[in-house]
Amino acid sequence: MTDYIFVDKEKILDFLFANSDLIPILLEAPKYIYEIFGQNVPIYLELYSDPEEEWDELFIVIKSPYSAEEAIELEKKLFDEWFINIMDKEDNKLN
Repeated sequence: MTDYIFVDKEKILDFLFANSDLIPILLEAPKYIYEIFGQNVPIYLELYSDPEEEWDELFIVIKSPYSAEEAIELEKKLFDEWFINIMDKEDNKLN
């Protein structure tokens, strides 16, 4: 998990302990991200919660140097080449 920059590390680790099925997905994600966005993009993990609706979701945030249009195209490529294949494993806990 050294590829990630944690935003509120303690909360993210607690979330991952409760959702350990996400760990293999998070371990493989940087390979695909770096192939599409390049080796030097920082990758953040951010946890979003809504206590009233009782949901938590972990976001992989890619801070790319590209224009908005280019970043959207790369995000679509990442979705098509990787994320669509793991959607049945992440149980709406990862975005």
